[in-house]
Amino acid sequence: MGKGDPSDNFFQVIDIPVGQIRIKEGGLVLARMAAKYPSLMADLKEVGLNPDQHDRYYALMESARITMVMDQVDWVPSEADKKPTAVEEKNIVFMKAHDVEIKEFY
Repeated sequence: MGKGDPSDNFFQVIDIPVGQIRIKEGGLVLARMAAKYPSLMADLKEVGLNPDQHDRYYALMESARITMVMDQVDWVPSEADKKPTAVEEKNIVFMKAHDVEIKEFY
């Protein structure tokens, strides 16, 4: 990686709660991007979000998405760790209700 402007670094490791465990995932940090690209800030405002809210929603949706596929992976320490939290359960219901839009996003 070069020595460019630190504000150009739009990626960071995000700590995502999944059931009873936490997963580290690389992700975009829109708060940094929006500071550099005003059009992105305008798009966020248009949908009623600020960059930090977007980043939090992203982490919540990732948590629900990962929770939905927990039965398909073998790295989860125990069955108890697979139990979704109440928030994850609500987000899973939301994601299933918006399946087409979610598939377009991912």
